[in-house]
Amino acid sequence: MRVESLYYVFGAILVFAGIVYFSYEYITQFPRTAKLVILILASVVLFFIGEKLREKNV
Repeated sequence: MRVESLYYVFGAILVFAGIVYFSYEYITQFPRTAKLVILILASVVLFFIGEKLREKNV
């Protein structure tokens, strides 16, 4: 396994943990639909970032 892959996995875990923490701490006052929209947008953005990195073999 390449070291770059380990860094990518570590970064993805940190991003996921950040999203969970942000969701738990800061958007508890939002309605459920707003939380769902934010979650979907964050997931789509992370998917596209991952695809771009995969295309560049990072």
